[in-house]
Amino acid sequence: MLVEELVAKVLSEARGLGLRLEDYGVGLRYCYALVVDEGSGRKALGLAYVPIREIGHDVLPEGVGLEDALELVLNASLLRRALGIAIANAISQSMLDPGGLDEGDILDHLDLRPDDKVVLVGYIRPVYEALRDEGLDITVLERDPMLRPPWGLPDTMLPRALVKATVCLATGSCLVNDTLDLVAHYARGCRIRALIGPTAQLLPALLHGVGFTHVASIYVREPGAAARAVRRGGGTRELLRYSVKYVSKAQAY
Repeated sequence: MLVEELVAKVLSEARGLGLRLEDYGVGLRYCYALVVDEGSGRKALGLAYVPIREIGHDVLPEGVGLEDALELVLNASLLRRALGIAIANAISQSMLDPGGLDEGDILDHLDLRPDDKVVLVGYIRPVYEALRDEGLDITVLERDPMLRPPWGLPDTMLPRALVKATVCLATGSCLVNDTLDLVAHYARGCRIRALIGPTAQLLPALLHGVGFTHVASIYVREPGAAARAVRRGGGTRELLRYSVKYVSKAQAY
């Protein structure tokens, strides 16, 4: 499965870098992992969406280290999977060069056409509204019935929705709920295949390698403040106070 392959590659690239997991936790919307470079003291924060209505009475385990990320993403618990993704994201962020990233919103970096058929996997209201205002044909897939708009479809309709799509914008939450393989497979005919949102912080080169033409996420400039925001129950809007949006394009795109 793609998720464990990606996490294993991140852990492999991190060997010998002197990274340590300093802190981790969970709020109402996100799980976070804080990694520190023991040589330079530089810190990096990784995030992962928490499907709060699907975790029941689960709690995060104690005594977790970086090396536990792979075991965590293989767990049936979505909360533990979220922590595993957050750790892999934190490692990835520690290896990113923020100066080499293109800043801005994903929609500013897409070559959209008037006749495009867009599938949004995971309902992000601002993205949907921006696409709607452009007059594009949009299909929204959302797993959570509490978040799904009246015109949206459950994500079980993903294979059918992507048959004629030319653009697929999938949120990074598919890393947590284990639908990444489905998205990558059924979106392979799309001209644009983007993984977006705070959970899409894995090394862009690795995500391009499994078929995504664009990766859009956030680089956290103030890790400590952002971690406190998560613990206070903050979501994406709050996290953006301490972060910058970035977009990476595949070289072949």
